[in-house]
Amino acid sequence: MGIELAEKEVLDFFFEAGMEICADDIVMAKRTIVELPGSRVLRYKKPPFLYVDCYFSVGEKSFGQTGIWHEELRSGPVWGMQYRGWCKDKRAIPFLRRALRYAYENRIFVGGRGPKSFRVEDETLSYLNGLLTLNRPHSFSDCEGTEGIFDLAAKGEAPSHLFHHGYNCLALVHLS
Repeated sequence: MGIELAEKEVLDFFFEAGMEICADDIVMAKRTIVELPGSRVLRYKKPPFLYVDCYFSVGEKSFGQTGIWHEELRSGPVWGMQYRGWCKDKRAIPFLRRALRYAYENRIFVGGRGPKSFRVEDETLSYLNGLLTLNRPHSFSDCEGTEGIFDLAAKGEAPSHLFHHGYNCLALVHLS
C-alpha cells in the first residue's frame, strides 16, 4: 500500500466532510452516477481525502454508502459505511440532518451516524442511535447499529416510528 494513516486523521476529515454535507446554509449539488440510474451523490474533497455519499430512494425505502478515499491509495476507499432503511414521514429527513450535524460539529462518533440521542426543545421528534453488540469492540474502524426517529406527540400512546436505518462501517486499511 505504501501509506500509513492515523485513525484520527481520517476521523477528523470524516467530521469536516459531514459538517459540510449537512450544513444549513450550503445547498450541495446532488449529482448522479450515469451507470447507477436514480443515484444521488454528495461529494466533498480536501486533499488528500475525498468523501463520497451515494444513495438511492424509492418510495419510503432507501439505501446508500459513504466512502472516504485517500489520493495515494488507488485501489479503493480507506473507510466505508453502508446504510439502509425507510422513512414514513418527510419531517424526519430535515430532523435527521440536524442530528447528524450535531454529532459532526461535536465530534461524536456513534457508528458514523448521529449521537446516541437527540431532541430539540419544543419539538416532538426524537432521534435514537444504538450500536449493536456482536462481542467485538466498536470503533471508527468497525461498527454496526441502528438509528430511528420517533414522534412523541401523542401523550400516553406509543411514539410513532417515522424513520429507521441500519448501518455498518469498516476501515479497509489499517488505521493506527
